[in-house]
Amino acid sequence: MQILTNILCEQNDNGSWSSQHNTVCALCALVCISTLPHIGTMRKELRSAIDNGRGALATMLSGSRKILPYLTEPFQGSSSSDWSATALWGVPFLFRDEGTESQELSTKRTQKILEFVSFFSGREHLRNVPLWKIKASIIEALFYLPLLQAARKKVFQATATKEKDKYLDYISIMWLLANNCSGGNVGRTTPEFLLDMMILS
Repeated sequence: MQILTNILCEQNDNGSWSSQHNTVCALCALVCISTLPHIGTMRKELRSAIDNGRGALATMLSGSRKILPYLTEPFQGSSSSDWSATALWGVPFLFRDEGTESQELSTKRTQKILEFVSFFSGREHLRNVPLWKIKASIIEALFYLPLLQAARKKVFQATATKEKDKYLDYISIMWLLANNCSGGNVGRTTPEFLLDMMILS
């Protein structure tokens, strides 16, 4: 998820990532990221970034005769032109379909994500942070939960208390929001360091 956050942060106003090569790589990466769990909550932001990126890439290639044959049909290969065509044509077909998206957005965990987003986006210190960045941080925090649960079980005996894991959500979310939304470069600390600090928390 830090890759997603960095890619979206680096996208230019014209939709590109500066060079043709960077734009192609960013588009292909966004497509791969779009298949991650709970990413449906960021579908609108991903769709906008990909559509703008494809528009910028098409503009870059509009004066290149070498790429023109590939603009009419999908193609995959090893050359720069082949990858550019794949980025232009492959992106629209790799999203989850609408039915799957609706099912994903109705899950209990996804609803919890949206509740967290609503809560944290209203905090004073996060009001000027783009909503997609808060969403990405909260989704990323979910991937730490199994690791935090395993670490807790090594220290404390398991109980039947329903609220036993509630605080773990907040620990991971608070660390990811601080890491991703406090300004400067995203992902300034490594996942390993973040996990260590979460466990200590």
